[in-house]
Amino acid sequence: MISSDQERVTWMGPAGKEYKATIILKHTEGKPFRKLKARPTIPQIKVTGVSKNSAAQHIIEVSLSPMAKAGGYQEVIAFTLDDPMQQTLEVSIVAVLR
Repeated sequence: MISSDQERVTWMGPAGKEYKATIILKHTEGKPFRKLKARPTIPQIKVTGVSKNSAAQHIIEVSLSPMAKAGGYQEVIAFTLDDPMQQTLEVSIVAVLR
């Protein structure tokens, strides 16, 4: 099974600032897998570190753009994986910007 070290990324603070987090995806049995795609639900969330290289662990950088307006956000990043037993993994993103 592939899991994330964080079920949810949470940011709170003023709007107009960039927020960043690191997510580690890893296979619980140490088997290599590939991340084929990362799809955030809004364009203000950027995901870097998505490569098609096969590894038992992947480090992903996630950021929320300073262009995100004040308000509450409950979003998701959906990762498409090449593991036949688990083809997707979702990580929740929660932000409260004032």
